Amino acid sequence: MVKIYKASPKYTKRPAETRSSYDRMLRLVSDHRLKDGRRFGELSLSSITPGAADRLYEKILINPKGGERKRTAVLAMTVCKRAWNVARRSEPKAIPGDNPFQKMGLEYKAKTTRLFDHDALVKFVAAADQAGERSIGTAAMIAFYWLQREADIIGRLGWVHYRPSSAPGTVKIFHHKTGEDVESAAL
Repeated sequence: MVKIYKASPKYTKRPAETRSSYDRMLRLVSDHRLKDGRRFGELSLSSITPGAADRLYEKILINPKGGERKRTAVLAMTVCKRAWNVARRSEPKAIPGDNPFQKMGLEYKAKTTRLFDHDALVKFVAAADQAGERSIGTAAMIAFYWLQREADIIGRLGWVHYRPSSAPGTVKIFHHKTGEDVESAAL
């Protein structure tokens, strides 16, 4: 099932970071050891029941150190559900019709992001400048003021995006994840 899913455009057209996250979740599920020593990934698809999916979720929910990892467990079940559905559409004779990962009723509410306040930013930039690492301070300011992600600051955007020749007093901010283009006054 995983092989079929990973060959599908529903997987291959996802960004590399997303595919990497999905791969981790599929490995986590596949490598989960059952009481009899077998890996979950060794089970035949027809033997995986909704109850087995529920028990797997409960096991994955607890991390190896004993704490809870709800976001990971929900994501793992969501990726399995998606993989099953995609593989089923591609190979309906090989993949059972009843998806045991459907209708699990899983919810996850993200924790509030701990905000980095302006005073902390100023201290960080000063420390970076003092250490001779001005670019790090600049990246922190871009993230703080323009709400850019690390991948956008470092890898995707060049100065032409920040100060377009058509409007040198403005900054054209492109949020890659949302596809939103925002123009703002330069700092």
